[in-house]
Amino acid sequence: MDKRKCKQCGEEFTLTDSEMKFYNEKGLNLPKRCSECRKKNNNINNNEKESIKETNIQRINSKNKSKWREQEDACMFKMLTFSKITKCIKKHQQHS
Repeated sequence: MDKRKCKQCGEEFTLTDSEMKFYNEKGLNLPKRCSECRKKNNNINNNEKESIKETNIQRINSKNKSKWREQEDACMFKMLTFSKITKCIKKHQQHS
């Protein structure tokens, strides 16, 4: 067992032999924060990740909507242009 002082809250915490073995086997540094502070930090990080994810999704959706609008506008222009040309041809044929 290893007694340590939490870098974040200053409370003393204990790492069991099995915890130390786990960290050593994985090649990880032993924790400098107690489990409570690590949980708090993970929750904060997860919330930030979710916020960033939502922002990115909104940005992508906005770009996609913009692209769809551009495509719709181009299609409408083509349809209107075709419609005008067709009307013009019909008028021209009637006057001939």
